[in-house]
Amino acid sequence: MPEMISAQVFLCYPTLAEALFGSDAFTEDRVCLKEHVRSFVESLVATNWARLRKSVDRERIRLEPLRNQVSKSWNGMSCLQSCLVFLFVDFLKT
Repeated sequence: MPEMISAQVFLCYPTLAEALFGSDAFTEDRVCLKEHVRSFVESLVATNWARLRKSVDRERIRLEPLRNQVSKSWNGMSCLQSCLVFLFVDFLKT
């Protein structure tokens, strides 16, 4: 998962602030967010981004053993299929 800055998460701050606080989130000229609102939204987003990033990292770590297990099962099924084909052909010969 990318860093918050490279993912340009800050672009959602105005929309999120408006959803949470309405028009009170902006300065009088509605050009930018009030400082305390921007700080709150930034902390909120950073906390959630860190939580999601940890979750993705845990899933990524968990994925490798599962991938190996699936590969072993697939190889086992391929061997079983080859054996069954061989037995079936042998059966048809009799």
